[in-house]
Amino acid sequence: MNFYNKEKSLSYLKGIFETANEGIFVADANGYILRCNPAFYRLLGYEKDELNGKLFSEIVYKNASVQRFTSLIKIHYLQRSSELPFEMGLINKEGITLPVRLRSVLIKDDSGEVVEAIGIVEDLGEDKRERILGQKVLEIQETLHDVLANSGDAILVADVNGRITIANEILFQMLGYQEDEVVGRHLLEFSPYEGSFTTTSGEEVSILEEYHNYNVEKADELFEKGKVTNYELYFIRKDGVLVPIEATLSVLKDQKGERRGSIAICRDITERKKLEKERIRSEEKYHNLIEHANDAIISSNEEGIIISFNKKAEEMLGYARDEIVGKSITFLSPPSDREREKKALEGLKKTRTLGIIGKTLEGKGLRKDGQEIPVESSVYALEVHGERIITSILRDISERKGAEEKIIEYQNKLRSLASQLTLTEERERRRIATDLHDSIGQALAISKIKLGALRESTSSIGLDGDIEGIRDLIEQTIQDTRSLIFDLCPPFLYELGFEKALEWLLEEIQKQHGITTLFENDGKPKPLDDDVRVLLFRTVNELLMNVVKHAQAKKSKVSIQRDRDNIQINVEDDGIGFDASKIQYRMDKTGGFGLFRIRERLNYLGGQLKIESEPHRGTKISLVVPIKSNGHTAKEEV
Repeated sequence: MNFYNKEKSLSYLKGIFETANEGIFVADANGYILRCNPAFYRLLGYEKDELNGKLFSEIVYKNASVQRFTSLIKIHYLQRSSELPFEMGLINKEGITLPVRLRSVLIKDDSGEVVEAIGIVEDLGEDKRERILGQKVLEIQETLHDVLANSGDAILVADVNGRITIANEILFQMLGYQEDEVVGRHLLEFSPYEGSFTTTSGEEVSILEEYHNYNVEKADELFEKGKVTNYELYFIRKDGVLVPIEATLSVLKDQKGERRGSIAICRDITERKKLEKERIRSEEKYHNLIEHANDAIISSNEEGIIISFNKKAEEMLGYARDEIVGKSITFLSPPSDREREKKALEGLKKTRTLGIIGKTLEGKGLRKDGQEIPVESSVYALEVHGERIITSILRDISERKGAEEKIIEYQNKLRSLASQLTLTEERERRRIATDLHDSIGQALAISKIKLGALRESTSSIGLDGDIEGIRDLIEQTIQDTRSLIFDLCPPFLYELGFEKALEWLLEEIQKQHGITTLFENDGKPKPLDDDVRVLLFRTVNELLMNVVKHAQAKKSKVSIQRDRDNIQINVEDDGIGFDASKIQYRMDKTGGFGLFRIRERLNYLGGQLKIESEPHRGTKISLVVPIKSNGHTAKEEV
């Protein structure tokens, strides 16, 4: 019995749903339409089931009062009660807004949660529809008024005949006219005709036939495509001055797609034109600086393709500009350097560094005639109009290189002369020492012998004391002569070898100056030419005398060792030391050459000088020379 009544009730409700004059729809808790009755479909012009699955908010007119609604449930909650109807607009299939009154009923489950909502929609008729449409038009007009008033650009609307129907205040200010002097006039009345004019950017321009042809092309583009952007033109102000404009034009059409006019958004680009003018002036100045620079300036893109080549580059490399622009920058390098240049280009692509790249380098450039010339290059990366440009500045250093070669040649000659002077001095010392030994030394020795014999023969006459005094004087003279001979040219240096001479020198330093000395020798053979042996001996002697004079040392050590084809001599002391980082190889305050002379002497022998010292920690000076000198001997130089 209950089942029969339930079936009958459902059938009854379905009949009401299907035959009701009011539109009825059912939506779920999220606002998705589940089903609608025929009256609802007729009201909105949809076919059966066409709205199923759509959000109810998709067919709600979004006016100011309901624009935030996204579902039927939110509408109901805003109403606070299902008893109160709610007036709103629904959008039919043709896009027309229909005024309706909505009543809603919520369906809840046993736990009180909303599961569905039933909406009953009543059409409010033509009058209400017209009022809503009128309100819509009013809102559109208000929006348009706000756009015109608040736009930073001039906006104008023209009809199909080109007459201005709407314009904003910015346009009136731009042209220097009042509103009634602009609206109703043809667009062409504000376009300059042929003649010379001054612009607001300070330029002098001539309006010729080409300008009008350009405008015709833009008009054709507008009619063909319906829109034109970045259109640059001039408006003529009331005072006859031209205003440069950048405009965006669009065609306006009615509901049938027929053209009913156009709208233009115009921006005053006076300031931009001034900046462009200044930029062009700066670029011209920059171009003149580059073109007349004393150095070759070559610019390329990141791919290494040459895009500019100044006058000095033409003179230096022998190419005309047209011959080289478009070729790879590696084309200007000798074949032996091109692979390295290609790798350098690859490295430039991977970094976005701007400004100076790397250090000033020396290399070679290749002239058109195949001649390689020495160049000094600096590389800069610049960004021009958003593109990274690599600029190389080349300087021909042929003259400088020639001068450097001459200086090096003179320096080598000076080293040779300095060494020759030392060797000549040593030869003269040896000659004098030989003369002293062979003549004066022997004469003194014979005199001593004869005085001894005379003393024996005259002992009876009381001359023993006088003769003995003379004999002692001659003995002292012999000793002094022998010491002088050793100072002038130690015989050990020639008779017993370099190592024995150094050993003797250290013994003399210890004997004469009280400094404890030590000599170390690795025992390996060290075959040295006489000239090399002399120069090294004098160098070690100078270093030891420096220890005596300046180091305030108690101990000094000289070690000598052979390392393959080189000989290393170390002179060490435990004296006061000095800051080795501040040492300068130049003439000292006393006018002597000091370490400068020692360094030059070693350079001549193809050797090196190394100094290790710290304040209060002693000093170690190392001399490294090849056994066979790479340089010329003094005899060869002379």
